[in-house]
This record gives sequence, structure tokens and C-alpha cells, in this order.
Amino acid sequence: MLDDNLLLYQQYHEDRFLQDTNSSETAAPTAVPVNDADTNESAILRATFVIYGSVLLGVFVLFCYVRLKFPRPYNLRNWVEDLKTPIAANQFGFFSWLWQLNAITEDEILNDCGLDALCFLRVLRMGSRIAVVACFNAIWLLPIYATAPSDDATDDITDRVVKLTIAHVPVGSKRLIGTVIAAYILFGYVMYLILAVSLPVWLGSLRCAVLS
Repeated sequence: MLDDNLLLYQQYHEDRFLQDTNSSETAAPTAVPVNDADTNESAILRATFVIYGSVLLGVFVLFCYVRLKFPRPYNLRNWVEDLKTPIAANQFGFFSWLWQLNAITEDEILNDCGLDALCFLRVLRMGSRIAVVACFNAIWLLPIYATAPSDDATDDITDRVVKLTIAHVPVGSKRLIGTVIAAYILFGYVMYLILAVSLPVWLGSLRCAVLS
């Protein structure tokens, strides 16, 4: 299965390369015939998920094993005398560290890991919240795109994945208002997070507390 997807991925890029070469070397470019069944967006997306998803899963499981088998490189604060802290004493389980780390408070991180680590983690938390809002937007945007009526420019779109994108929406369609609304929701939430977190004020107060 993995070998088939690798061949499909390689064939797709070879065909794209031949098309680009053909277009640049001839006055009247002609596309190289490509098998639509093998190079449609759904097949490419599936091949990408199989290839990179398998690598990601394998590396993640390997990391979960290695961090418990050889903890010293991954948890310096548990054995280096000058860096030892109570927060690093627990290695947690094979997968349980994914959610148990959330039980650690910001005060503990500040006291045991420092201000830089706390700021880094808070920025990551903001990014995860923004990603959740983007996923929420996708839930209601995808049906709007998929059910858009076809016109001359979108009649040739038959791939199921492409139909879920804005490419399937005709030019001037009122459905594009949904995209604008989604953008305002996302940008508005980002601005709300910036104001709610008050990063400059929060950082300034913590910095004064640390230095004092």
C-alpha cells in the first residue's frame, strides 16, 4: 500500500515536471496526457496522508518509547544537580504525558522553568486556540463550498476534494460572503485573545516580579 502511494506521488510530480518543461520550451504549450484517475487531488491527498502520516506516527511512537527508556537527554532538570526541580520528577506514562502536562500550573512553570518557558508555552496555547477556531470555520464553510451551483468556470470540477474548496464557488457568488465572515471571525478572535491575554502588560508584570 505504501509502495503504491509512493509510486503515485512520484508519478504525479514527474507529470507536473513534464508539463512545466513542455510549456517553457514550446511556443504553443501542449499538456502531457495525464491519467485523471491517478493524479486527481483526492488521490494525491490520500497518498500524502499515507506517506507523511505513517512517518509522523512512527516518529511519535518512537519518541514516546525513547523518552522513557533514555530519559536523561529529554529531562535534564531531573538529574543535573544545578537544574533539578520538583516539576521534572514525574516522567508520566507512555501517552498520558499528553494530557497530564496540562495539570501543571503557570506558577509552577514560572518558578521551576523560568519566564522564557512560560511565555513560549502561552504563545503555543494561543496558537492552538486559533487553530480550533479555524477548524470551526471549516465545519460550516465546507458545505457552503460543496453545494455551490456550477457555472462555465466550475463545470469541469469533478474531484470531491476540490469541490470542498473555494475553487468550486463561481465568481461573484453570494457564497463568498461566508469566506469574509469566516475571516472576520478568525481575525476578531485573534484580536480578542491579544486583548484578553494583554501580553505586554502580563509580560511586564511578570518580568518585574522575576527581577525583584
